[in-house]
Amino acid sequence: FPSHDTTALGGYILGDVVAGFGWAGSIRESGFKGEARWSSSGDVVEQGLVFSVGMDRTFEPGWLVATEFLHNGEAYRKEGVSALSASYPYKNAGLVQVTRQFNPVWSMGTAALVAEDEIFVLMPSVACAIADDWEVLLTGIGRMVKRETESSFFLRLRWSFSN
Repeated sequence: FPSHDTTALGGYILGDVVAGFGWAGSIRESGFKGEARWSSSGDVVEQGLVFSVGMDRTFEPGWLVATEFLHNGEAYRKEGVSALSASYPYKNAGLVQVTRQFNPVWSMGTAALVAEDEIFVLMPSVACAIADDWEVLLTGIGRMVKRETESSFFLRLRWSFSN
C-alpha cells in the first residue's frame, strides 16, 4: 500500500526492550493507519504485542465512518499491571465510529466498541461551536458488561488557540 507517513521507535534500558512502528496512508479514497508495539520487561510486562489497525472514509455531505481493530497481547506478571492494561483492559476489541458534520457549528456522532466477555460500549456525542475558537461537547458513555449496565455523561468546554 502506498504509505504517506511512517514512524518507528525502539529502546533498550536495563534489560527492558521496546520496539514499534506506525503508519498513516490511504487506499483509494479511504484512510488506512495503524501502529504496533512489542515490549519485553522483567518487572511488570513479560512480553507482548499491542497493535491497532483502522480505516476511515469521508462521504458527502459531511459523513465520516471509521473502523478499527485493537489487540492488547501483553502478558502481565501477577504483582502488577501496566498503565496500558489499566486504561485498556480488553485483549481484542472492534470499534466503529460514525460522525455527521451538519454545518460549521453543529456535529453529532456515535462510537461503538465491542470486546470479548460480552462487553459493549456506546459513546454518542454532540458538539457545537459557540464562538471563534470555542466549542462545547456533550458526550455520553453507556457500558454493558455481562448484561449489567452503567452510563455517564461529560460536558466539555474547549478553547482552541494558535500563535
